[in-house]
Amino acid sequence: MTNRRRRAAWPMGRLACCLLALALPLSSTIAHAEGSVVHHAAFASKFVKPRDVSVWLPEGYDPKGERLPVLYMQDGENLYDSSRSLSGANWGVDVTVSRLIREGKMPRVIVVGMASTDLRGREYLPKKIYDRLPAATRVAIATGWGGEPLSDEYLKFIVRELKPFIDRSYHTKAGAADTYVMGSSMGGLISFYAQAEYPQVFGASASLSLHWLLGSSRDQRPDSAIHAPQVSKAFADYLDGSALKPAGHRVYIDQGTATLDASYRPYSLAFEDLMRARGWTRGGDFESRVFAGENHSEAAWNKRLATPLEFLFSQRTKLAAAPRAHADAEYLDFLRRAQVPDDYMVGKFGTADVVLLGEDHAVRQNLAFVAALIPKLYAAGVRNLVMEFGAQEDQQALDALLGAATFDEGKAKALMFHYNSMWSWKEYRDLYRAAWTFNRALAPGRKPFRIVNMSYVYDWRGFDGVRTPRSLARIFSRGVVDAFRADLISRDILDRGEKALVLTGTLHAFTHFAMPETHADSDGFCLRTENALGNRLLKAYGMRVANVLLHQSLPNRPGVKPAFVQPGGGEIERLMRLNANVPVGFDLRGTPLGDVREPGYYGLCDDKLTLGGFFDGYVFLAPFWQLEAATPDPDFVDEINLRSALDQFPDPDWSPKPADLKGIKADLQKMADDIDRRYRAAE
Repeated sequence: MTNRRRRAAWPMGRLACCLLALALPLSSTIAHAEGSVVHHAAFASKFVKPRDVSVWLPEGYDPKGERLPVLYMQDGENLYDSSRSLSGANWGVDVTVSRLIREGKMPRVIVVGMASTDLRGREYLPKKIYDRLPAATRVAIATGWGGEPLSDEYLKFIVRELKPFIDRSYHTKAGAADTYVMGSSMGGLISFYAQAEYPQVFGASASLSLHWLLGSSRDQRPDSAIHAPQVSKAFADYLDGSALKPAGHRVYIDQGTATLDASYRPYSLAFEDLMRARGWTRGGDFESRVFAGENHSEAAWNKRLATPLEFLFSQRTKLAAAPRAHADAEYLDFLRRAQVPDDYMVGKFGTADVVLLGEDHAVRQNLAFVAALIPKLYAAGVRNLVMEFGAQEDQQALDALLGAATFDEGKAKALMFHYNSMWSWKEYRDLYRAAWTFNRALAPGRKPFRIVNMSYVYDWRGFDGVRTPRSLARIFSRGVVDAFRADLISRDILDRGEKALVLTGTLHAFTHFAMPETHADSDGFCLRTENALGNRLLKAYGMRVANVLLHQSLPNRPGVKPAFVQPGGGEIERLMRLNANVPVGFDLRGTPLGDVREPGYYGLCDDKLTLGGFFDGYVFLAPFWQLEAATPDPDFVDEINLRSALDQFPDPDWSPKPADLKGIKADLQKMADDIDRRYRAAE
């Protein structure tokens, strides 16, 4: 067995560890690469010895937000930090759980780790199963562990003391359907026993390398031919009197085939037969797995942790994939507890340094919202608004504009024209004015609020309408645009320890989501790419990057009319109507609204795509019938800059180039009319 099972042989070493823990603060929070851990030192109990309790909170945990299910784990010292583990290894729970949440394979959860003590063997040995063993076998096991089982007292500590404390102190879902328990080796034994003793408390259990031998590692391994039937009968007799039944419960066990795990197969085979005879279905409410070549160690459990987690939570994720997995009352309860949009956006910077705000370009309400957000961002330490529509070549001129004694509308217009000769929208220039107005009100010496241009000037001259690597290299002379933008944000924001709101088109704001497209030579005839600005930043900076989707029309599937549709197949608009169209901001991942199916174009390669698998958060400002296009400036192009506007007319293969000034003015207005029609058509 590993060092974990040798603890009983050196009780003073374990006691020293516990005494050291008593010197820690009552509770302390430590940020991890994935989420954060709150440590409650020397948690007192009237049933068992004090022990440290760690509470892992997922990224973006909100004590006033959604209620989360809870996973209770044994040997809490081994879950995250190798320096706390006696074996020098850990399970990497924070990393694996965070990844599965991002992938939509399990909901957002709280993980409670309960450290073991020098009485670990006795606390983890299931008493009512032990009691059903022959007397000689009980004596041998008790001698090895230094005394009779203390498991019933240990479970009282969890159920009567710890769980009520967790449910009071954290925003949990307290029912059995949302309460899970997991452990390994002897920790696996007590996890299964906890569920069997308290099926009304624990809806599911997972036991990795469940220690069927029951005894201490100092003992010679028993003869399986004799011992396995004894253990199997004890389990069978115990389960016959237990209230644990398949309906509403899930049980997972596994083992490796090396070191101590090599002794387990006769026991697990008998247990599989026992469960089958009592109505449990393999692969449904019960699973037993064997991992060839894997040994009995933290490293092995770390490697396969995703497997039991996916099994435990698979029923929840199947429900989440359903288009109407929640009743309207649950949706409305969630919405009525949601934040106002500006507070929600500012709050995202509590856990992220860069928040990408995905917009449908040139929607008036969206741009007014961002302009009004500037003072609150600054107060929260966010001094940068990074904008897609602006050239890095003009950054010094933009900085000067925002710091000038008077606001120069002509310069603002010239800067926007230099980047895009058809981007006439007044509300984008109003963002410049809003930042200038705010900076003028700052006390002398305060750092100004900056608008950072993240693009560069493209050269559309001579484009023949055919996109090839060579023609694109001429147009985009400084490289792939989203790669350029990601490098700029890395260099100017993240690597300098700054924070920024990034206003960009939805296609560029993808982080976890991979853009789909039909492709004849790809498996499933679908190709997924992760080249967006947000994809690149997430790969480099992980959870320092988040994204939020502004309520907007989304493209429909190819060949299906209308061309643009409402998010969630209209479900978001419907629910917002029920909520009186109150503006709100809320998380999507792991929430009822995140479970809403997204059936449009972005689900092309995934019929089960949900909004929670699409974006991290959502801001609803107004229903479709109120959203309207920004204001086109008919004088943006005139006789003076006409030739330049025509030479640099963007994307002429998407929209035919006008012939003259009259055609340009008509085109500017048509862009606004198209936006208005799109929202009316998608109502």
